[in-house]
Amino acid sequence: MVDVKAYSIFTFMLTMGTLLTKLCTAQDIQQLTVTAGDNVTLPCATTTDYPIWRGQDLQYNNNGQSSFANPNLPEQKRSRLGWDTDKSSLIIRDVMFTDQGLYQCSSVSKINLNVKGSADIIVPRAGNCGEDTVLICQVIGTIAYTGWFGLNRSIVRSGMPVRPEDNNKYAQSTGNATFTLTIHNTDITDGGNYRCSNGFDESQPKHLNIECKASSADLNVTVGKKLLLTVDRLYPSSLSLEVSFKNEESAITVSGSVTCSSSIKYSGFYMCVWTSKTS
Repeated sequence: MVDVKAYSIFTFMLTMGTLLTKLCTAQDIQQLTVTAGDNVTLPCATTTDYPIWRGQDLQYNNNGQSSFANPNLPEQKRSRLGWDTDKSSLIIRDVMFTDQGLYQCSSVSKINLNVKGSADIIVPRAGNCGEDTVLICQVIGTIAYTGWFGLNRSIVRSGMPVRPEDNNKYAQSTGNATFTLTIHNTDITDGGNYRCSNGFDESQPKHLNIECKASSADLNVTVGKKLLLTVDRLYPSSLSLEVSFKNEESAITVSGSVTCSSSIKYSGFYMCVWTSKTS
């Protein structure tokens, strides 16, 4: 006769033992994430110098040997391997996406290395009103997805403007390691922080400044025979306005002082008045 109670207890103990084994095995694998192009150190919990390291089904070195002598190890990988100062931890320089996978130091340390991409946004010194402004997103790794964020919202997703009314405002082009955002007919409302995403990583925000040349200028002579130049629809306000007078042969720069205030005619712009120092 089978002792049902004892059998049940045995089954429970066996099940729990299997579960604990699985949990311990999962916990023994350390997870490391690194950005492509960076260096990473894989730690090894041993006091032995130059322990055996294995990665991606290859043994890199013999026990106690510092050289990575396995002839099956690709040279592009071998040239990027090294030892940390403790002579047991493995360094991988200039990490590539192909470096992802499970690594093991002797029989004491298991590490799963994850590699993520990176994105960095490049903005021009300033966007000019009425012209096209191009922002560049530089990517390390695969471009799985493209996204642009600015003006406190998502503006372009997978190459298409998020809002239909922006179809004539934004355009994207994609290359091997970059994708660009073109802002058509730039105006002062386009100034602000922008970010880009390649699906794996998102860039830090960078600020786009906007500059607009004055659309009107009036030159007059005061009673004291000083020159008075008024410019309107200027952005941003300029306290270092330089005025020069040109003829066919030369140009003369005249020093003066500037005062600026909000434009009465053009909302959001400035009107500046320059007065020459001498008559």
